[in-house]
Amino acid sequence: MPTPTDARQGFHLDMPADSGNILAYGVSEMGDPSNNLEVEFTADAILLGDYPFLKQNRRRLLTAKSISEVLLDWAPPAVRTLDGEFIFISATQKDHLSKFAHRFNLPLTDRIDVWSLLLEPFLDTEFDEAHKKATLKLLADNGVPADEVEKIRALVNHRMFNLTFQTWEWVHYGLYDVLETMQPHTWTTGWTFDRFYAYAMELANRGTVSD
Repeated sequence: MPTPTDARQGFHLDMPADSGNILAYGVSEMGDPSNNLEVEFTADAILLGDYPFLKQNRRRLLTAKSISEVLLDWAPPAVRTLDGEFIFISATQKDHLSKFAHRFNLPLTDRIDVWSLLLEPFLDTEFDEAHKKATLKLLADNGVPADEVEKIRALVNHRMFNLTFQTWEWVHYGLYDVLETMQPHTWTTGWTFDRFYAYAMELANRGTVSD
């Protein structure tokens, strides 16, 4: 199977020879993400608690100066750090996040969640050919060509379909969902989660911001 390379970051979508036949290794307990995404808003920072995607689940302080933008309309809401990492905040704290952004004049951006487009085929929804072509064009416009789309979808295929089998989600998947479902089972793809996490963030950063 050919291995496309993203020359900008050196990411290689190396797929095991038998990746098309990888068995589904169980289903993770997805649940409501609100609890493990709750944060504490301090005078000038956001203090992460039991955040699921930090190494060793360590606490982490995000100062206002370290945040480049706030994405209130993502699901869940997120902040983007100056080094390009997207950190999620509980949807129950959306109003607090908005007030924090206004207090420090942080940009409220409308950035396309590239992963929401990549994950459309795994929703419990039928899309017609016109919609599929429009999605591929939008992905290409955001720096994700069709051959890379195919490889990414193959990489997450089993985990995402397992997630849909459990949740019957038909409205939306995004960056948070693919991170949560891939984290315990990335090894089934031949990747480490650290590698997948870095690649997922790099893809998310390709999303364009509306004026």
